[in-house]
Formats: sequence, structure tokens, C-alpha cells
Amino acid sequence: MVKDKLLMAPIPGMSLTTEPGSRPWEQPPQLNKLSEVVEYYSDKMTDPQVVDSMLDALRNDVPVYELAASITKYETMNGIHSVDTGILATPVIVELMIALADLNDVGYVITKEDKQQMSKVDENIVKKALKEVTTAEKERISEEPAAPEPKGLMAKGVK
Repeated sequence: MVKDKLLMAPIPGMSLTTEPGSRPWEQPPQLNKLSEVVEYYSDKMTDPQVVDSMLDALRNDVPVYELAASITKYETMNGIHSVDTGILATPVIVELMIALADLNDVGYVITKEDKQQMSKVDENIVKKALKEVTTAEKERISEEPAAPEPKGLMAKGVK
């Protein structure tokens, strides 16, 4: 399966076999100013379908920064803007995504490192929590009153 995918990859020099300027990224970008790029993403990110897709990705723990970077790379490949304006617009896109996530009560992770940090638990914290739980359990057991001895006709007597 992996070999099949490797065989389907482009070979070195394959990009030189197409007509120069036939690819969108080989053309001048449609948007040149940073303000135009930010406005483009502001309009695009507030589309209900895009918002739903973005929130689904955030619910699945896709880091916000990586999602924004992949969107700008995609639009760069489509010739919407250049690489540098995409990089400059990324922080604005990240903030817009965070605001939309907050408005919709969706949790998010900013970067992959944050996600990894959140999934790690400090060993000292675990030990301290276990110690507190066992101490509380011992106190609860010692505070429980002894079971009263049964009395009456039906109580079994001790011989």
C-alpha cells in the first residue's frame, strides 16, 4: 500500500513538463495588499459552511494555528495571495478562529505543542492527588461509627 503511494508521487523534474505560467501559483496573486487578504479571509471565515467545518475541526483537536496555516497555503496555491501576505495574515485568521470558537462555546488548542502539553500529566501531581485521596479515604473509614450490635428476638446471639 505504501509502495503504491510512493509510485504515484511526482518524479523529479515533472513540474518542468507543464507550460510555464499554467499553474495558479505561477501567476501574479489576485490580492496584493495585506488589508485585502485580511478582508478576504474575514468574509470567507464568516460563511456559515466554513464556520461549521472549522468548528468541527476544532472539536477534533486540530490546532488553530495549523488550521490557519493550511488555509493560507491552500489559497496561496490557488493564486489568491502570495506566501508572504499569507504569513502576515495568519495571526489575524487565528484570532478570528478563536473568536468564532469562543462565540460558539467550542474548546480549542492554539498550537500542536499546547496540545502535547495538555495531554501530559506531571508525575508529582498524580502522586500528590493519590496521596490526598488515600488520606481522605482513611479518615472517612476511621470516622464511620461502628455498626450497632443487633438486639431483639431475631438477633443471633454470640456463643
